[in-house]
Amino acid sequence: MEDAAGIYIQDLGPWSGEIRGHFTNPFVYQIAANWGGFSVHPNLKENFPEQYKAHVKCIRELFDLMKEYGSDHEQFELYTCWDGEEKQRKNEKLHKIIDLKTFQLGDEFELKDKQYIVIKT
Repeated sequence: MEDAAGIYIQDLGPWSGEIRGHFTNPFVYQIAANWGGFSVHPNLKENFPEQYKAHVKCIRELFDLMKEYGSDHEQFELYTCWDGEEKQRKNEKLHKIIDLKTFQLGDEFELKDKQYIVIKT
């Protein structure tokens, strides 16, 4: 499962006006995990170790890609929502800033529904 895990990135078409409104940057893409996910926690690690490894790989690939393509002091934005919920407001209580220069994955990480994250490189 870990070998098959990864991420894919897709350009958003003209239909994506609702989702673009959540971002300050005009370059907006859809990302998704392939054979994995963007959340890890001790229960997953203990009960489903192969899934856990696939999830960790997806998260690391996403952040490694941002490090590779982002120049010093560049920011990326993430916003998570379910398909069909693009018009709904962000949950401002979940807003987060991640600095990739100091970020450590640790035992728990999750992209939560309607969460907006700024990632600094």
